[in-house]
Amino acid sequence: MSSNYEKIGKFVELYDEINSNEEFSDLDDLQGINSNKYFQECKSNKNDIELNRYRICRNHTFAYNKATSRNGEKISIAYREDGDCLISPSYITFKIIDKEKLLPKYLMLYFSKELFDCYSRFNSWGSATEFLNWEDFCDMEINVPPLNEQKEIIKKYEIIEERIDLLDNENALLNKICSLQLLKFNNYVEKCNSTKNITIRELVSSNESNYSKKDKFDEIIYLDTGSITENYISDYQYLNTKKDKIPSRCKRKVTDGCMIFSTVRPNNKHYGMIYEPKDNFLVSTGFSVFVP
Repeated sequence: MSSNYEKIGKFVELYDEINSNEEFSDLDDLQGINSNKYFQECKSNKNDIELNRYRICRNHTFAYNKATSRNGEKISIAYREDGDCLISPSYITFKIIDKEKLLPKYLMLYFSKELFDCYSRFNSWGSATEFLNWEDFCDMEINVPPLNEQKEIIKKYEIIEERIDLLDNENALLNKICSLQLLKFNNYVEKCNSTKNITIRELVSSNESNYSKKDKFDEIIYLDTGSITENYISDYQYLNTKKDKIPSRCKRKVTDGCMIFSTVRPNNKHYGMIYEPKDNFLVSTGFSVFVP
């Protein structure tokens, strides 16, 4: 992206319009600005307020809250795209002078950067409450690339947003499916009149198949009891059957989907699942091998 830093004041101008003619008379038209850069329902007390004193924020204009202290180190600023509304008279509204030089969506993307929040806090002044006034706001610099680059940045961002929305929808669907399946399972359990305890022996068999010289392996991949902990394998030993001394415990064969559990100091949690082992993969005889 081209680097061309300019002061914000070169591209924007104040848009100051008060609701003095009471164009808006419904409290639902009153909006606040979230520190995450979007308009939201006004959270302040709406009792006995005079709407004719409030500022109008027109569609496709910007607004920001001058107060930046006690705001999570952020500036509450947003671009209005959902029709006209009312905002606090303490907010500042402005618009872009020439959209052939600076696109509103690009500017909003720049305002959304964490670095811009830092600059806004740095340029805020006050004692009990710190404010970012209009003059200091206009004096801040932003990177303004050519219009075609701005459009490309916006396009890429919108693609990312669409993918995020798609994933959110997929997650919501999966959560719904999981909830339904859990409900069905719970209903099934409730219908069961009795329960039965069974032993592990009824679910698995023990594999005691061992390596012998008849296997004629040139190399052995060996897993000892200390090299697996809570299903995490830290290391394998690669042994050459013609050159290396093969440990006496290097004998036990395993199969796909089996579970190995060390009978040596079981409190150390040396256990795990084995998937798609090679023919020359052996584990220590210190493991019990359970096959489903």
